Amino acid sequence: MDSPLIHSVSQVLDLVQKNLEAHHSSLWLTGEVSNLKYYPSSGHTYLTLKDAEAQIRAVLFRGVRRQVSFQIEEGLSVLAYGRLNLYKPRGDLQIVIESIEPMGVGTLQLAFEQLKKKLQQEGLFDPSQKKRPPFFPKGIGIITSSAGAALQDILHVLERRCPAIPIKVSPVTVQGESAPQEICEALQALNRRDDIDVILLARGGGSIEDLSAFNNERVARAIFGSRHPIITGIGHETDFTIADFVADCRAPTPSAAAEIAVPVQSEILQDLMNLEGRLSDNLRLVLDRTEKRVQLIKNLFEDPSSMLENFTLKLHSFSHSLCHDTQRRLDSSEARLQAMRLHLDGFNPIAILKKGYCIATPEGQTRPLKSSRDVSLGQALHLHLHQGQLKTQVTKKID
Repeated sequence: MDSPLIHSVSQVLDLVQKNLEAHHSSLWLTGEVSNLKYYPSSGHTYLTLKDAEAQIRAVLFRGVRRQVSFQIEEGLSVLAYGRLNLYKPRGDLQIVIESIEPMGVGTLQLAFEQLKKKLQQEGLFDPSQKKRPPFFPKGIGIITSSAGAALQDILHVLERRCPAIPIKVSPVTVQGESAPQEICEALQALNRRDDIDVILLARGGGSIEDLSAFNNERVARAIFGSRHPIITGIGHETDFTIADFVADCRAPTPSAAAEIAVPVQSEILQDLMNLEGRLSDNLRLVLDRTEKRVQLIKNLFEDPSSMLENFTLKLHSFSHSLCHDTQRRLDSSEARLQAMRLHLDGFNPIAILKKGYCIATPEGQTRPLKSSRDVSLGQALHLHLHQGQLKTQVTKKID
């Protein structure tokens, strides 16, 4: 009998790996994300894909992870493409993911919703953070494609409404990989200028793929950090981008953005003319009133004797009233003073002595006696009369 073929653990796993590579080198796999872990030091992402009956480990290496445009989250259903791999140190079967996208919703749409939620939670959409564009800007910066119709639409509106305002155009690529970087650099350049105080960020309509540069996080943060107010005019009326939510003012089209940015020059001139007319009317009214007052004063000085006679009568009247009021107040004060004097005299000890009373004080003291208990037999006393004093001695006490 032949002896059985015995394999080591490593040999068994090698056989499994060779079988996987021969029959299942790469495949598509759908499942729900769980046990998600990201390691910043390596840039790799580890996760588990599962369904109702089973689960498998998965890994996205750093290079693949950088190309994923949406945020991978727990519980998200995804469609992944990759190759099966056996991790020999643990004997674990895993899939090395080479591409991944969300199930049921487009990748760009999911990335849009995730970024919108993130920036909203950070307060980048807060109305209190938005700057009000000036009524009459000293200069306008425009960021858009130099070859697109959006620029011509904006220039046409600005020329029609207010041709006197200077314009600075910063041409950029509005779609493609380089678009976000160019838009951010244009915003930085315009924010360094002091001869403009509002910026228009615009492009024509397009699909969500075409508008992806305006759904970029770097662009959104550059808009939020701008010192000049930013008005967006991106796409058509139904197109909303992340840039629209962050901007200080959103217009449905590039032309509408230009209309928001500047007033109509002819209307301002008409308002100025109306204001000038009102000022002239008010000035004429003031001059008429002043002329009447001057004429009144002139008439007074043409007949000074009448004016002096009037002043003399008023002076006599004031003098009589002053004397009468002063005498009345003096009489009233004198009466009150006399009443107070009589009231105080009632408490004067000398007035009491005049009535035949005396004040007794022990010899050598000044405090008047109030009770017989305050003296002793044989004690010398002084009796204070209205006129003079008497010295006496206590011979008997009657309590």
